[in-house]
Amino acid sequence: MRPAGEWRLSVEDTLSPELILPRSRARAGRYAWYVAGLFTLANALSFSDRQVFALLLQPIKVDLHLTDVGVSLLHGLAFVVLYAVIAIPVARLADVWSRRKVVAAAVLTWSLMMTLCSVARRYSALFAARVGVGAGEGGLSPAAQSMLADYFPTEQLPAALALYATGVYVGSGVALAAAGWLYGALGHFGSVSLPMIGPLHAWRVVMLAFAIPGLPIFLACAMLRDPARRRAPSAVAGAQPRSTALVDLWRQFKRWRRAYCGICLGYCIMVMVGAGTSAWIPTFFVRRYHWSLDQVGTRYGTIVFVCGVTGALCGGFLAAGLRRAGIATSNLITALAGFLLLIPFAVSYPLVSDPWLALWLVGGYNFFAAFPFGGGYAAVQEITPCHMRAQVVAVFLLLLNLLGQGLGPTLIAFCTDYVFADEMALQKSLALIALVASPLAVALLWYGRKDYTRAVTSC
Repeated sequence: MRPAGEWRLSVEDTLSPELILPRSRARAGRYAWYVAGLFTLANALSFSDRQVFALLLQPIKVDLHLTDVGVSLLHGLAFVVLYAVIAIPVARLADVWSRRKVVAAAVLTWSLMMTLCSVARRYSALFAARVGVGAGEGGLSPAAQSMLADYFPTEQLPAALALYATGVYVGSGVALAAAGWLYGALGHFGSVSLPMIGPLHAWRVVMLAFAIPGLPIFLACAMLRDPARRRAPSAVAGAQPRSTALVDLWRQFKRWRRAYCGICLGYCIMVMVGAGTSAWIPTFFVRRYHWSLDQVGTRYGTIVFVCGVTGALCGGFLAAGLRRAGIATSNLITALAGFLLLIPFAVSYPLVSDPWLALWLVGGYNFFAAFPFGGGYAAVQEITPCHMRAQVVAVFLLLLNLLGQGLGPTLIAFCTDYVFADEMALQKSLALIALVASPLAVALLWYGRKDYTRAVTSC
């Protein structure tokens, strides 16, 4: 009989080698949930920056005299440039050093860089500051997810990571509503003069306001306890934390290459759709339905908050519940369900003539876009040994950012500027990218399912 606190698996425990795993009674403590909540706030702050920038694309474009492609590069490519260079070294540092210190340094870095974004006067300076924001935010998730995987047993990990994923929608929703209100309140002044800084356009003041909350979150993260590192229940049989060399990382990828490729590339394509649409949805409502920025912020922000948070929690807790019931592939099942169900919403909302119907369709899209993330993050964690989790998450997030965050906004802008050659055809670009890319994401996730099933049921 297994003690209540033990949650590793053995061959004898496996009821069906294909689909069923034993139940577990292990539970995380209050401190673990406190850490998950704090990391959720940090994640929310990081995504608030992206949505604030998306909401302000139009005034930034006008103020700096840019095209859609030019402003999209600030939102996407600039954000991932340095992330692509330092993400894996930072994650490797998190695997051998204090993950708490990595998280704290990440929060402090992006908060300072966002402050510089608000005062950058030229395109090149703003581009460089956005690169710095990406570098800071790239250090958060690998170390944070690695810590959560050691604070929570396997059966609760999807729920914890779903809570972490709600930060995307909490930060996005609150940021859109608050930034829209603040911009509306400041907009009629044209510019605001601040002590020691001088006059700033309203959009710059809004960005500066969202840099300030980083300081208390940095201090809270700096005081956390780093948990002992555990071995993943479904990691490679006999693997022990002996090295963090890149050759070990390569061997891990090679052994479960179909699982990693299917999950990572499937999520990359779907994030490409999600990042592209989230970058341009505020501008879409302004151009197509002539809503003001404060109207877009309040209405769209509320939808993102409610539907995104609900979707992430429903998906994560469903995956956790199925896993507790013994369904080994619960994480991938919930991800596939979300990927499939979001397609009709993603394709239809740009094409309807009624703005309120479009907004509700965006809500359905956000719900099902958030649904797979708790399971997806947990799926990567549960097939990875503890001594390389942060590095694997870094590779995962590197691909998500390069192909998703980096390419998505610019791909839509390219279609608008060069395929349709009309900025008022933005809705066609949004629908076209969703129609082509979303089914491909489902196919990639399906491609990885057999290897993933073998990985989670091996010991």
